[in-house]
Amino acid sequence: MNDSKHNQLVSWLRSNNHNWKKPTHNTHAGLIIVSQGDFHILFHRDNDFIVVDYTDDENVVYQYIKTMDSNDLRFLVED
Repeated sequence: MNDSKHNQLVSWLRSNNHNWKKPTHNTHAGLIIVSQGDFHILFHRDNDFIVVDYTDDENVVYQYIKTMDSNDLRFLVED
């Protein structure tokens, strides 16, 4: 990921760090996956939610979902 996209993603994460909820079921499929180490963002274009999951230092997996326009992250896949 180039520096501009990385900076946009960090800015997006900082401004969207509230109203995340635990999903009623685990979601593992995503058309677009942003991943580094044990942190992942899963989303589909034109959908109404985004999923974030991560594994902590004790190998406990956490997953959170946020209802929002997944197209907010389109900048990650556009040239």
